[in-house]
Amino acid sequence: MKDIKRCISTGFWKDDKVLNDFSPEDKYFMLYLLTNPHTSQLGIYHLPLKVAAVELGYSLDAINVLLVRFETKYDIIRYSRETNEVAIKNYLRYSIVSGGKPVMDCLEKEYNTIKDMSLVSYVFNHLKSIDSKYLNITVIDFINKYKDINNDNDNERYVHESYHESSEILKTRAKQPIVYFPDNPVLDETFHDYLTMRKGIKKPATDRAITLVINKLNKLSEGDDYKALAILNQSILNSWQDVYPLKETKKSGTIDWSKV
Repeated sequence: MKDIKRCISTGFWKDDKVLNDFSPEDKYFMLYLLTNPHTSQLGIYHLPLKVAAVELGYSLDAINVLLVRFETKYDIIRYSRETNEVAIKNYLRYSIVSGGKPVMDCLEKEYNTIKDMSLVSYVFNHLKSIDSKYLNITVIDFINKYKDINNDNDNERYVHESYHESSEILKTRAKQPIVYFPDNPVLDETFHDYLTMRKGIKKPATDRAITLVINKLNKLSEGDDYKALAILNQSILNSWQDVYPLKETKKSGTIDWSKV
């Protein structure tokens, strides 16, 4: 398949959010979302987390942290875990350089492949709030053509049968604590305890620090959740800012899990 060229404005580097809020990992992740080989002209496309992890060279835990941060803290994407699709809220505002029928045909073709239609509503509702002078005429025509079947009052009929998330649920989710380990609630709760401990010793973790700690924890635990719990508890009990390999028992030289 022939490579597709994606245009990124140099204004990306002057954007207030990028300059003031984004960590280096955030910038890397955002550029990946805009330019990876699975992207579409519409800005809503299929992206399994394991694929993103391999292409970025990150762990699945790190990818999950980034997704949650981009959804809840920055509110610039939505990710459907049921259909493995991602939607970039502002993509259509900047991706269409020139319009016309070929572009409209492309957008319609991509639209018909989307499984989770709540992602379309997320993008459309945002774009409809933007002054039309900042949007390409083809984008405006596309929104007007499909807006009626994506309005909030009739959304239930068009959302993929496996998934529907109303705007009220999105608001509620944005207020909930960030989930760092979605597959292990106990590990996630312990990690929150670790972050609380860091605040208590006046060493609160930044977003970048959290990503680095999770990567280090994953490496030290070698994918073993019980070992990861023990490592976190070790840091909590000793009020350590970082995470470290588990101390070995003097008697056998091995870890006594029951005493960690």
